[in-house]
Amino acid sequence: MDETESKPFRTGERYENRRGLFEVISIDGDSMRLRWDTGAEVATSVALQAKILANMDRELAEASAEKRGKVPRSFGEFFRGLQPADFADDVTGTHWRSREQLGGAVTKLLEVGEPFNSWSIYGRSEIHWASVSRYGLTHPSLQTKFFARANPLEILVGVYLERSDKPTDNQDDWLRFVAWLAQPLHASWLHATLRHSGSVITNPYTDWSNLSFYGSMTPTEGGYSWARPGQADVDFPPDQLIHVLGNLSKEHWLNLVLGRAISKAAALAQAERIAGTIADLFNGLLPVYQSRAPA
Repeated sequence: MDETESKPFRTGERYENRRGLFEVISIDGDSMRLRWDTGAEVATSVALQAKILANMDRELAEASAEKRGKVPRSFGEFFRGLQPADFADDVTGTHWRSREQLGGAVTKLLEVGEPFNSWSIYGRSEIHWASVSRYGLTHPSLQTKFFARANPLEILVGVYLERSDKPTDNQDDWLRFVAWLAQPLHASWLHATLRHSGSVITNPYTDWSNLSFYGSMTPTEGGYSWARPGQADVDFPPDQLIHVLGNLSKEHWLNLVLGRAISKAAALAQAERIAGTIADLFNGLLPVYQSRAPA
């Protein structure tokens, strides 16, 4: 066996420890130098980093084995469907975002092997769903998550990706998505999945200014059609999505939802079944959230 094949790390490759994604800059015996995407570097031990990664793998396996028994019975206990008053920008007096309501009802239906939970966002008509082990690692706004946001007309649901406008902020999840999307098979699968589910790529905060992305990218038979107010539509093939996103301004915050809007009337008509509709969409988009190859 080649000596390099038995080593847990290779120079120039990327790995992930508890601090986040890093690149191995050099290896000298049991010493190695790491560089995070913020530019920070550190000298450390190969054995120590290998132990950290092994512990992380063990913890994930244990969490996966216990996941099903970790969803409390109270999750979704009182959810009987969204109510007309829930479709508002003001959250005063609403209850749909709690774990006993829609938040927990969807969590119960997620086909994941690790513990997931939901978080209602203070002052916003919004819920996030994410892995318990990932959501708190850095600021939640920098984490990829599943997402629901209601307004007076509809509820937007999907997988939500963000990239900060500050290069020193943690961008691990965004870089993970970019690396995933760079695979042609993944880009093709994403296009087909969004089209089949009636989903688009959009910005959930249309009333915010100075954002990197605005408008909506709708999957078509030949690719995507990007519609923006006041501009002509731009059409491009699925394999160009990564380049289109890569050309967006890095001086502004980037917000993307890959998902669909469900009208108020349609959501109300489904009553408690809306939790299943949302969970089905989330389950279909798990390869994006988990940065893994589709089955």
